[in-house]
Amino acid sequence: MKRILSLSVLSVLLAACSTPSDIPPDSGSTGIPGPSAPAADGPLVVPSLASLPDTPPRALAGKYKAANWAEMPGWTNDDLSRFWPLFLRNCRGLMRPTSGNLAAPARATPRAWQPVCAAA
Repeated sequence: MKRILSLSVLSVLLAACSTPSDIPPDSGSTGIPGPSAPAADGPLVVPSLASLPDTPPRALAGKYKAANWAEMPGWTNDDLSRFWPLFLRNCRGLMRPTSGNLAAPARATPRAWQPVCAAA
């Protein structure tokens, strides 16, 4: 009896160490959502302000103080051309509809960012 139990435990441990073979996906839905957003290099599509849902803003923990650009050290020396594509990609993410999960907090308030992204 002890030998059968030992062999059973050994076979379970060996089975746990194996790797699953790659199973090709079937032609139906796999449950994994495909890419619904346009490619990062495509044109930025900003929906109209009226089509965006009105969501309450998130409370932020940061403290902000009004300042002039002249008070910011080194900002005139920064090369912002590298960040423009990132800003446009961020706008694309902000304008994308939410996944519909009501338990997850909203990424941001798209209505607040729509004029900025539309101007970009």
